[in-house]
Parts: sequence; structure tokens; C-alpha cells
Amino acid sequence: MDDVSKETTSRALSGAEIAAAKDLDVERVEMPEWGGHVHLRTLGALEHVEFSERLQAVQAEAKSDTDRMIGVLDMLARFLSDERGERLYTDVEQARAALGGRNPKTLARLQRRILETFGKAEAAAKND
Repeated sequence: MDDVSKETTSRALSGAEIAAAKDLDVERVEMPEWGGHVHLRTLGALEHVEFSERLQAVQAEAKSDTDRMIGVLDMLARFLSDERGERLYTDVEQARAALGGRNPKTLARLQRRILETFGKAEAAAKND
């Protein structure tokens, strides 16, 4: 018997209650370079898989620094959010327009933070 089945809960949840649950974390990251902070959101299950596949494809297919930077901007478009977890950018084009002129070292720092967090999530998912 696993640990989850040993736990008792007060009642069964409805589908609507599960859908309304706020179980995706939002992490605050200080950005002194920009004079404040940003939020990085956790991806939902399907978006997590889609992102993982996209990341592997970008890593395999990137032929230039431009290709790699577009991959970074795609990543930032998916993860940057407001404090409620709502995306700041709806797609890579919007992120490219907003972030394409930022310092690449700053963007790389955010990318590393995302990959650290994403890597922990990947490891946890494999252990479940």
C-alpha cells in the first residue's frame, strides 16, 4: 500500500473542484537588473509535456545562436507570469518583441532558474 492510500480525506472532490484547485506554484525571482522581480509559473501537465518535447527539439535542431535565443524566448514566454500564474506573453513572438533587446546574460539567468525548477519537476514526475 502506498503512502497516498493511507491518508484519509474528509470528502471526495468533484470534477469542478479539482479543476478549480490552485495547485500550480508561482515562484518569485528577484531581478535587480530590471529593478524588481518576476514570477515563474509551474506548467500544467499537458503544457509540461509539450514544453519538454519542444525543449528537446530545439536542443537537437538549433543551428545558430539565433535559433538558441528563440528557444530561450519561447521558454520565457511559457514560464513568465503574474503573481496569479497568468502568462505575461501569449506566444514566442510577443516575448521576442518584449525581451529580444534585453541583456542575454540576464535572460540566461532566468533560463537556468527555469531549467533548475523544471528539472526538479521532471525528476519528481519520474519518481512518482
